[in-house]
Amino acid sequence: MKNYYEIIGVEVNASYEEIKKAYLRKMKKYHPDVYEGDKNFALEKTAEINEAYNILKDEEQRRVYDLTNNFNENSNEEAIKNNETEDANILKDFGKKIGSFFKGLKSDLKNFASRKKQTNNKDLKNEKEQKEFLSEEDKETYLNKKEKIKNKIIIWSLLLIVAVLIIISIRLF
Repeated sequence: MKNYYEIIGVEVNASYEEIKKAYLRKMKKYHPDVYEGDKNFALEKTAEINEAYNILKDEEQRRVYDLTNNFNENSNEEAIKNNETEDANILKDFGKKIGSFFKGLKSDLKNFASRKKQTNNKDLKNEKEQKEFLSEEDKETYLNKKEKIKNKIIIWSLLLIVAVLIIISIRLF
């Protein structure tokens, strides 16, 4: 792997201004229009200098370059800490979203239950009246429909719980 710091001629902890000055000195020395030796060598050298400068002048690219080439052990430790913090924040945000989802679900279920209680009394009266007029076949069909709806609600609830658990396990591992 090329050492861009050596190519430019600066130390690993050089500031942007130092990198820029060193870059300009090298370019003046090796520019094909100025260089008195082999022009192909000058072209290769200026391409190498430009490549190094383009990486080192950009803070993010320089940080990645330093980390991948172990130029700065502190940066490596810092990156590990940043990644751990980022992962922790992602899990924390995910936990908050899951918590708010279940709080909302609990609230919705309470509202549903209270409305259901209010309407149950009316429905019981209506059901009794309807059952009196329904034939045995109709009563059985009515009860089957009711049972199917309950089963669907249970299945969808279980699927939702499984999906949430899968998402959580994926994020943890």
